[in-house]
Amino acid sequence: MYDQYDIPTNLDRFDGSMAIVDGYVVPEPPFEAFASGFKMDVPFLVGSAGQEMDGSKPPDDMGTWNKPDYERFVHQRLLTFSPHVADMALKLYPVTANTSARYQWASMVSDIRVNCGNNYLALVAARTLSSPVYRYVNTNRPSKPFGDGGGSIYPFHTHDVYAFFGSLNQYLSPLSASDTAFEQNMRNEVLSFVRTGHPKTAAWSSFPGSTGLISEVVRTVPEYHQPECEFFFANGLWPYSWRQ
Repeated sequence: MYDQYDIPTNLDRFDGSMAIVDGYVVPEPPFEAFASGFKMDVPFLVGSAGQEMDGSKPPDDMGTWNKPDYERFVHQRLLTFSPHVADMALKLYPVTANTSARYQWASMVSDIRVNCGNNYLALVAARTLSSPVYRYVNTNRPSKPFGDGGGSIYPFHTHDVYAFFGSLNQYLSPLSASDTAFEQNMRNEVLSFVRTGHPKTAAWSSFPGSTGLISEVVRTVPEYHQPECEFFFANGLWPYSWRQ
């Protein structure tokens, strides 16, 4: 799917978003496997980054965008679904004095492609496993651009993995206090989950009903971007999610 790292247009091509079911290594689609009972019933941790797609390549001219440019781009993409979808998306992800076009673009794309699908994955798992399911979202902003081509400036795909393995200093050296705290929190929460079946933060309970937001501190919310995800799924954008 050529646009799988961007706001989708209404197409019938979903080749980049699904697990490859070969009948051997992956014998059936993951959601069907959950429903049929073909699974290991163990504690399950589902994670993603708030601006997951900031690690991909944004539109070339995004650095010069103002509010009308952003709104024009969103409309061009989502009008292919309906005017209502385009208008409502701009209300859910508005550019303001404190929120940039890049942040809202990355947030919208990441919710459609990754975060909303992971919310649903966690929900399906929670309804079919007797073991607890935990959901987290990385909300930590790197202290400096991370990677090539100007780098990611918001939490991005694999940012949490770098943190867990203590590798942020290879790209963000010297680490800020926020980078260091995030790295330690990722390790603490995941290692506690591995050792005990529960994250370290006591207030972080199982999904649905609780989602951990991991940054320099760890806090919880009932569900990440629930209104946004419900809107997108109700209006035909579920097929554009990266289904695991």
